[in-house]
Amino acid sequence: MSAQPVVQVEDLDVYYGTSQILFGVDLRVQQGETMALLGRNGAGKSTTMKAIMGLAPARRGKVMLRGRVISGLKPHHIARAGLGFVPEDRQIFPDHTVEDNLVIGQKKGAEGQDEWSIRRVYKVFPQLEPLRYRIAGRLSGGEQQMLAIARTLMGNPALLLLDEPSEGLAPIIVQRIGELLRQLRGTGATVLIAEQNMHFCLGLAATPLSSTRARSSTPRQSRISKPTITFASAISRCSRKTDPFLFQADNEWCKLHRVARSPYKSG
Repeated sequence: MSAQPVVQVEDLDVYYGTSQILFGVDLRVQQGETMALLGRNGAGKSTTMKAIMGLAPARRGKVMLRGRVISGLKPHHIARAGLGFVPEDRQIFPDHTVEDNLVIGQKKGAEGQDEWSIRRVYKVFPQLEPLRYRIAGRLSGGEQQMLAIARTLMGNPALLLLDEPSEGLAPIIVQRIGELLRQLRGTGATVLIAEQNMHFCLGLAATPLSSTRARSSTPRQSRISKPTITFASAISRCSRKTDPFLFQADNEWCKLHRVARSPYKSG
């Protein structure tokens, strides 16, 4: 019998007004796992993250945190229950110092966990310590991204949600963020990443999932591959047959991990 996942999403539908964006999404993230949701712009990645966090309420389906249904709760209640969210635009406090931002985010976890302290954050993110008294709004984009992640970790979340962590960053900074996230994975943190940077995503996550276009004229069709697909074939089986982006992602993943390419062909 498999262990209870940290977060489980079942048959989730999300609408913006009258437009349906997510169709029957299913996924689960196990303790200590780093999972990446891979897809191009408009695929529904960010909407999935916002739905989990309660920022885009689901019209159908449910989200469970350690077996407890949290869909329908307010975002701040979901945060208190154990989810930490780093949005695409980071939302640091620009007029406060780096260390002030960390202190503002500091709290114990939902079950009293107190694993993340300022000292530990500086150990995992050593670039931040020399900047501790710098005003956050004067940091570079990469430094702000590190700060946003570190501040969220100060809340001792059961699951860290990262929305497009490489967006808008120079390649060398993206590489540095990837190294830090691999180090974070080594601490045992549980992470769900939404990304469109294929190489960053496949080089980081232990479990890559794929997302096709979120809109579809076919109702009730799941648009995100099931997590039960094995690591070596984690790109969505149904969508990679016809989507060149996902076919390329499949090939790149196979090259990266030196396994045989899937028999599915593009087109």
